[in-house]
Amino acid sequence: MRRLLVQVESTSESEGSASDEVLVVPYDNLAPMSCDIAKSKQLLDKLVVVKYNGALGKNMGFGGPK
Repeated sequence: MRRLLVQVESTSESEGSASDEVLVVPYDNLAPMSCDIAKSKQLLDKLVVVKYNGALGKNMGFGGPK
């Protein structure tokens, strides 16, 4: 099953320090892409794909396939 990892920054001022939380959203739950080609291109221009080789991902806390 394909999944999307979304990084969310904490903005609550009541917390002592800002922390990042990673959410995993199942691919089937993603909203469909817009039919507007320009809007879709803007979103895809921001897309980043990261691949971790060897132990790098495991050392960073990624336990599954990289």
